[in-house]
Amino acid sequence: AHELNWITKSAKDVGNVLRDFRNYIHPHKEYTDGVSILDEDARMLWEVTKSITRHVLVSVGKKP
Repeated sequence: AHELNWITKSAKDVGNVLRDFRNYIHPHKEYTDGVSILDEDARMLWEVTKSITRHVLVSVGKKP
């Protein structure tokens, strides 16, 4: 999306962080990394995901 100029570099960087957290869906990774994703963490990450998605939609001329 960044290479196509649909999102800014900062949105790309945040997207990379989101991808890393997405991997915690696997209980073993969550356990071995000693990370615990709480409900409020998930809600915050979901809001960021929706914001990036809206940015992409606007960039390609779609209504969010």
